[in-house]
Amino acid sequence: MERLPPALWHQRAVAVRRYSLADAMYAPVALRFRSYGALLSPAAQGYLDAVLQDPPLRQWLADAALEPWTISYSEVGLPAG
Repeated sequence: MERLPPALWHQRAVAVRRYSLADAMYAPVALRFRSYGALLSPAAQGYLDAVLQDPPLRQWLADAALEPWTISYSEVGLPAG
Protein backbone atom coordinates (compact mmCIF):
# COMPACT_ATOMS: atom_id res chain seq x y z
CA MET A 1 0.00 0.00 0.00
CA GLU A 2 2.80 2.38 0.81
CA ARG A 3 4.18 1.94 -2.71
CA LEU A 4 1.09 3.46 -4.26
CA PRO A 5 1.20 7.23 -4.66
CA PRO A 6 -0.81 9.01 -1.94
CA ALA A 7 -2.23 11.31 -4.58
CA LEU A 8 -3.99 8.33 -6.17
CA TRP A 9 -5.87 7.57 -2.96
CA HIS A 10 -6.69 11.20 -2.38
CA GLN A 11 -8.04 11.67 -5.89
CA ARG A 12 -10.15 8.52 -5.70
CA ALA A 13 -11.53 9.38 -2.25
CA VAL A 14 -12.95 12.76 -3.24
CA ALA A 15 -16.61 12.48 -2.35
CA VAL A 16 -17.96 14.66 -5.16
CA ARG A 17 -16.67 12.42 -7.94
CA ARG A 18 -18.63 9.53 -9.39
CA TYR A 19 -17.88 5.86 -8.77
CA SER A 20 -16.28 4.30 -11.82
CA LEU A 21 -15.24 0.99 -13.33
CA ALA A 22 -11.72 1.65 -12.04
CA ASP A 23 -13.12 1.72 -8.50
CA ALA A 24 -14.97 -1.56 -9.07
CA MET A 25 -11.69 -3.11 -10.20
CA TYR A 26 -10.17 -2.16 -6.82
CA ALA A 27 -12.99 -3.86 -4.88
CA PRO A 28 -11.04 -7.15 -4.43
CA VAL A 29 -8.05 -5.17 -3.14
CA ALA A 30 -10.32 -3.23 -0.78
CA LEU A 31 -11.81 -6.47 0.52
CA ARG A 32 -8.34 -7.87 1.19
CA PHE A 33 -7.26 -4.74 3.03
CA ARG A 34 -10.41 -5.00 5.14
CA SER A 35 -10.01 -8.71 5.90
CA TYR A 36 -6.31 -8.36 6.70
CA GLY A 37 -6.94 -5.36 8.97
CA ALA A 38 -4.43 -3.24 7.05
CA LEU A 39 -3.45 0.05 8.66
CA LEU A 40 -4.02 2.69 6.01
CA SER A 41 -3.43 6.41 5.69
CA PRO A 42 -6.53 8.54 6.21
CA ALA A 43 -6.85 9.11 2.44
CA ALA A 44 -6.50 5.40 1.67
CA GLN A 45 -8.96 4.50 4.43
CA GLY A 46 -11.43 7.01 3.01
CA TYR A 47 -11.11 5.43 -0.41
CA LEU A 48 -11.49 1.93 1.05
CA ASP A 49 -14.63 3.00 2.90
CA ALA A 50 -16.05 4.52 -0.29
CA VAL A 51 -15.37 1.40 -2.37
CA LEU A 52 -16.95 -0.83 0.27
CA GLN A 53 -20.16 1.25 0.10
CA ASP A 54 -20.78 0.32 -3.55
CA PRO A 55 -24.38 -1.04 -3.61
CA PRO A 56 -23.70 -3.94 -6.03
CA LEU A 57 -20.66 -4.99 -3.97
CA ARG A 58 -22.68 -4.83 -0.75
CA GLN A 59 -25.45 -6.92 -2.35
CA TRP A 60 -22.93 -9.47 -3.59
CA LEU A 61 -21.41 -9.75 -0.10
CA ALA A 62 -24.86 -10.13 1.48
CA ASP A 63 -25.79 -12.84 -1.02
CA ALA A 64 -22.49 -14.62 -0.40
CA ALA A 65 -23.14 -14.62 3.35
CA LEU A 66 -26.37 -16.54 2.71
CA GLU A 67 -24.66 -19.35 0.80
CA PRO A 68 -25.16 -22.59 2.77
CA TRP A 69 -21.90 -24.24 1.69
CA THR A 70 -18.21 -23.55 2.17
CA ILE A 71 -14.97 -24.94 0.84
CA SER A 72 -13.48 -25.88 4.19
CA TYR A 73 -9.82 -25.84 3.19
CA SER A 74 -10.13 -22.24 2.00
CA GLU A 75 -12.02 -20.88 5.00
CA VAL A 76 -10.01 -19.07 7.64
CA GLY A 77 -10.90 -20.20 11.13
CA LEU A 78 -12.89 -23.25 10.08
CA PRO A 79 -11.54 -26.78 10.53
CA ALA A 80 -10.61 -28.62 7.33
CA GLY A 81 -12.79 -31.54 6.29
